[in-house]
Amino acid sequence: HPETLASRLDAVARAMQIDFQEHADDIEVLSLRSMGIDLLTLQHKLAIEPGRYRLIVVDALYRFIPQGTSENDNAQVMRLYNKLDELAAAWQTAIVVVHHSSKGDQAGKAVTDVGSGAGAISRAADTHLTIRPHSQDGLAVLESVCRSFKSPEPVSIRYEYPCWEAVAVEPELRKPKSTHEDKQRLADLEVDGAVSKLIASKWMSVAELRGQLGMGAERITRSINRLGAKSRRVKSKKTGKKSERFSLMGAVQDG
Repeated sequence: HPETLASRLDAVARAMQIDFQEHADDIEVLSLRSMGIDLLTLQHKLAIEPGRYRLIVVDALYRFIPQGTSENDNAQVMRLYNKLDELAAAWQTAIVVVHHSSKGDQAGKAVTDVGSGAGAISRAADTHLTIRPHSQDGLAVLESVCRSFKSPEPVSIRYEYPCWEAVAVEPELRKPKSTHEDKQRLADLEVDGAVSKLIASKWMSVAELRGQLGMGAERITRSINRLGAKSRRVKSKKTGKKSERFSLMGAVQDG
């Protein structure tokens, strides 16, 4: 959504101490939700002059798959990547495609096999870049493979809202967990994602989060602690009582 994208860009600019107004003309964001645009119609509906952009990011691939196309069909997927090659040549730009991983543990897979769908995806891209869980909680491993050039060494990274940062830790992938641990970790990630979206740009209490998400107080509190949200006490306009509220926005602005 445009509002979410604007909030994210503002948060990143603040965290990186970038004057967003000075660089506002360097980035263009176009929300294509509900516009019925896919990879095969993109070129006809967007009038982009050759050389206007140095990089175009398609986020995410599944949103651009034409109706009736299966991402598990090699021939159909190759058609999409051939179209991406065509667009890159026509627009004289590099194209990055954000693609989700397949379900289940990814640690035992090659970098080129992490993406969900047909095997043609692993062969079609010039470079694959993945972010996978690190053996140490709170960290991830950034790893890439280049088809025609030397691949860079993997690095350990950490997400501190709203940015990723490199950390000097050996980039060791997390080993497969038991089924129970894996389910719990996935459940925690789901909760963290839902909570972070709500408190990314405003202050909310645990009670308000419960009302929005329909989750228990303990579950939400654990998520807030994992996210490292900033807290403050705010007086209610209705009751006059103060309650603790949390926000990721505050962690950036006050930090």
